Amino acid sequence: MAEISNFNERELRDYEANMKYSSDYENTIEYAKKEGLEKGEKKSTLKGILKTAKNMLKDGISPARVTRITQLPKEQIMAIPHPKHIC
Repeated sequence: MAEISNFNERELRDYEANMKYSSDYENTIEYAKKEGLEKGEKKSTLKGILKTAKNMLKDGISPARVTRITQLPKEQIMAIPHPKHIC
């Protein structure tokens, strides 16, 4: 603190600019981490739902019912390899 209070005007501006840059950089990294985690969680959740849908189809549950239960689009359910059922 004592050193900073002895800065001249230019040194003080440089110091403040450096502190702002450091803060902006840290905030950018934290935001990227948060976004990455959210994206990973969504991907993991979807993977689990797709696995459940595949098992449901394997157990003979109709694609229409799987669609209704999982809330996945019908096209996505129909893209999962499964025995043919009447929807």
